[in-house]
Amino acid sequence: MNRYKKGLNTCNYIVEESKKLFYTKGYSKTTIQEICDNTNITLGNFTYYFKTKQDLLRRVYFDYLKDIENFVVENSEEYPDLFDKYLMVCMVYNYNLFADKNISDFNYSIIKNNSLYNDVFLNLPVEEIRFAYGNFNEDISKKELKLLYLSDLGTRKELTQYYVENEELFDSPLDFAAHMAEIVSRIYKANDVDVKEKFLNNPDFIEKIKNSGVTLLTPTEK
Repeated sequence: MNRYKKGLNTCNYIVEESKKLFYTKGYSKTTIQEICDNTNITLGNFTYYFKTKQDLLRRVYFDYLKDIENFVVENSEEYPDLFDKYLMVCMVYNYNLFADKNISDFNYSIIKNNSLYNDVFLNLPVEEIRFAYGNFNEDISKKELKLLYLSDLGTRKELTQYYVENEELFDSPLDFAAHMAEIVSRIYKANDVDVKEKFLNNPDFIEKIKNSGVTLLTPTEK
């Protein structure tokens, strides 16, 4: 039991220190050896937990989704509908990616690398995320779920890239997050959900998003 806890602590420590390095240096300029040096472990110890840096990156994004899920569970009392919770996930996900420029640049670099992006997101264990990618609809077939997920993934990639390259077309990261949630609602339900009316006109909810503490990477002290 103690060995298990020690291993889990080491694994989590690797992830947390990597988030700090990714925040300051980006993905491509952060080496595995640098991660090992910062966590005071050997290369063999690193590969025991993560065979490649891409495996580590997948864990970083998965943790981000899990943190968002926990936030939604704790802050969705007035939104009991499961699809509303999914839209909340979309909003928190996108807002926090763009509220910090370092994180936005990091995410953009992953998106621009097609093979890396596909490797990470096509292999995320999304079935473990309660409000992710169709899990709110028990009647959906695995085939349709896969197609919906691919549609969502492609849309998210293209629109994220569009936002980074055309930020002046949106009022704020929150405005973009709301637009993304509306697009996703059309993909999954084929009808319009007025996300701005439902969420953006709720100042308490917006304040919770802005102060959620949910983050893809760990900002370093300035």
